[in-house]
Amino acid sequence: MRAAMLRSLPGLSMCLALIACGQHGAAPSEQSGAPPAIAYEAHLAAGVRVPAGATLRNPHEGDAAVAKNGASLFTAMNCDGCHGTDGSGWVGPSLADRRWRYGGADGEIFSSIYYGRPKGMPAFGGTLGTEAVWSLVTYIRSLPLPDDVPTESWVGEARAPGTGASGEGKVNSGQEQRQAHREHSASPDPYLWLEDVHGAKPLEWVKAQNARSAGILKADPSYHKDYEAILKVMDATDRIPYGDLEHQYVFNFWQDAEHPKGIWRRTTIADYADSAPSWDILLDLDQLAKDEHENWVWKGAECTPALKRCLLHLSRGGGDAVVVRELDLAARAFVKDGFQLAEAKSAVTYLDED
Repeated sequence: MRAAMLRSLPGLSMCLALIACGQHGAAPSEQSGAPPAIAYEAHLAAGVRVPAGATLRNPHEGDAAVAKNGASLFTAMNCDGCHGTDGSGWVGPSLADRRWRYGGADGEIFSSIYYGRPKGMPAFGGTLGTEAVWSLVTYIRSLPLPDDVPTESWVGEARAPGTGASGEGKVNSGQEQRQAHREHSASPDPYLWLEDVHGAKPLEWVKAQNARSAGILKADPSYHKDYEAILKVMDATDRIPYGDLEHQYVFNFWQDAEHPKGIWRRTTIADYADSAPSWDILLDLDQLAKDEHENWVWKGAECTPALKRCLLHLSRGGGDAVVVRELDLAARAFVKDGFQLAEAKSAVTYLDED
């Protein structure tokens, strides 16, 4: 079951934005396939428009060798940390997805990478240069267009100059853009169904995305070796049992292969100093979950000053919301008609012994 817990987290990733926004070298000339240099702040002030310039043409369009180099650069620059291993979108969108507000044509992708975008997309032009950016564009354009990744849609008429078929060569007034934005905002959200976090359809969609992520990870030659190494560390019995000191006791929550959900236990301070402490088990979370047919996850405990009773914080499935229940430590049982809180994002502790 411990292994199953690890497998449930294949899609986690961290986006490392190592390049500062607004960092530019001198932009190449239009003849070399790049627009004239415009500071990042300038097109921010221009209403999030792409920098003005001629419609860009990819000098390496369809070149498999350049696309291969772009794929290596995509990984080396940690683009996959934000946009997914296959470029189909993760924390950031798929840059080739025309539904994204800045478009997915060659020139639009180039501008996104070269100049950056507000709120998250660094500007790589000054660091990489024109040729490297075009190799990234060529790689991205070689990828299949995603059809199942929720991406922000955009109204074609509100696009900036030179950003695609519907907006090419056309400058829209601020009033036209605001009107287009209002029309877009008033349209139904096609992904509103994902808000039903416990619904069958959203859960099936999540299951499919997890399977997709797991497949990508497991295709990596180092995956299984790393997985087994991490699992061995997490299930090791010689780990240090870090604890919380309360009066004369050391409390510890312990998980291993035998207790994947965990046991809450305590020992005396004197016994804790021994190499093999004698632990007194207060709660077996695996047994409780089995008895109550609940996927309980431990979230901590708050005890009375005399350590007679404790408020246990238990989460269903590991979410932020918890159920609070009162445990009698001497009886190792929940207190009948004791303090309790229904599932909620709450914080509670004892005022005094009663």
